This record gives sequence, structure tokens and C-alpha cells, in this order.
Amino acid sequence: MPTPNSILQLINRITRDQSLALDLRRLSVESGWSKFHLQREFVRYVGESPKQFMQRIRLDGAAASLVSGNESVLQIALDAGYASHEVFVRAFRRRFGCAPTLYRKRALKGVTSQQREHHAVFVRKASPCIRLYHTPVVTNQKIKNKPRNMYMATSNIERRVMEAQPILFIQKQVVHTEMQPVLAECFGRLYSHGVPAGLAIAGHPMTRYVKVGQGLWTIDCIMPLLQPAPGVGDMQAGFLASGPVAMATHSGPYEQLVETYVAIEKWISENGFAVNGPAWESYVTDPGQDPDPNNWKTEVFFPIVP
Repeated sequence: MPTPNSILQLINRITRDQSLALDLRRLSVESGWSKFHLQREFVRYVGESPKQFMQRIRLDGAAASLVSGNESVLQIALDAGYASHEVFVRAFRRRFGCAPTLYRKRALKGVTSQQREHHAVFVRKASPCIRLYHTPVVTNQKIKNKPRNMYMATSNIERRVMEAQPILFIQKQVVHTEMQPVLAECFGRLYSHGVPAGLAIAGHPMTRYVKVGQGLWTIDCIMPLLQPAPGVGDMQAGFLASGPVAMATHSGPYEQLVETYVAIEKWISENGFAVNGPAWESYVTDPGQDPDPNNWKTEVFFPIVP
């Protein structure tokens, strides 16, 4: 029976051998599931079929190459796995609403070449994993049974000063145990808007905890940008808080993030600071590219005042 762990392993295999996603029979043999069961469970966890998944990340990667390099459209098409210029252009138009040459001309206006490369890195990293953050997993039993003092979820906590960060975000009210499907839907919509619209993406997806109650939580699902961009529908424009923050890197599964939050709040109190706004977290590790939850890194930030 497919589990979040096994789906992550399968995505890792697909991203390393993209031809797998286009051959459902071969993918079925590799996974040990029937073609019907594989297709159904993949869609349930990822939100799209293996073929749709691969076509999306190929096209997103091609779009990143168009704005960050000087290769010809034909070469980018071939590098993305398309057999011809014509097939690539048709697929690109369906996803982005314009030809590759026009996208290259319009996207990321006013952005430096270094920022374009920065954007391309995050698009390629986030695209395969955009619906997988906060995926619940079963941790490796050996790790789970380690003595407490041999496995620390929280790295050193430090004070940093943050600059204003432009963002687009979708605000939702959720039951905290049901965050993953909400993040999957919102991050999918944000990045499916941002990449085709040619917005310059600044970093990893983020979640900001606006209000944490006994029942519903109010959260912001965030796409960080290099430049401010207007809101669209329920996608709101804004900024992350600038100024001093307490920051730590959480190592391990998302289910253990509470340990890092507790450690930071204790550090804030012991060092004479006070919390100055909602905390947020940034998903540094892409779970589809590294399926082992014990390797996942999540940066946690608390705005503070002396």
C-alpha cells in the first residue's frame, strides 16, 4: 500500500530518471503497485498524475533556463526532454499562455543576471516538491530509538536582522492536523501563478502562523519574491517583517517542529527579548529530492524586540 514515504521515494526516482514518469507500466513494475493503484495514489498525494507531474517540472525548468541563460529555444527544448522545437512550443504555450521567446522577453523585468540565476535555482528545486511540504511520514526506526541526547532537532539559536522581503501569500484557516493538503493546494496555486507570470522567486516556500488557537489556526502560505508584485484574487501582496528575529534551523520531520518552536521561545525569554509578531518557517529541504525525513531542514523565525 503506498504511503507518504513510498511516494516520496518514487518522486525521487522520477526526478533522477524522468523517462520513468512517461512509462506507467515501467513505473508500476518499479513501485510494485498496479498501474491503476499507482496512478490513483500518486494523484492523491501529489495532486497530479506522474505524466502531468513530469511535464510540469520539465516546463518550469525550461522557463527557468529561458530567463537565466542564453541557450537557444531549441537547445532548451532538447534539454527538457522534448523531441522537437514544435512539440516544446505547443506544450509551453499551454502552460504559460505565450511562446518561449515572448516569455524570455517579458519575464523577470528589471532583475539582475545574478538574481535570475537565483530565481532559476529555486524554481528547479521547488517545482518537484511544491505540494509535499508538511507531508506526514514515519521516521526511520533506528533514529526514533536513539537516546534523546544523541538526536537534537534544533540547531543553535541566533539573533539576525532581516530586510523587508516582498511576498505573495494566501491566508487560510486550518485545523493544525490538516495543514499538509492546505499547503499543497496553496503552494501549488502560488507557484503555478508565479512562474508563468514571470515573477522573480526569491526562495523556498514559507508558512507564517498568524494566529494559533485551540481549534482553527490562521496561516499564510507564502511565496517569497525578489521584487514586489500585485495580488491576484485571494493571493495577497505583502512583506515579511523586517528587523531583528530569533532564528534556528530545525533538523528532522515536520512532526517534530514543535520542539524547535519551544526552544526558540525559551531562548527569547531567557535572553530578555519579547516576541514581536507572528513566526514563520521556511522549507529549506525539498522532500521529493531527499526522501529521508531525518535530513530535512526547516528554518524557523520569530520577530523580536529587546
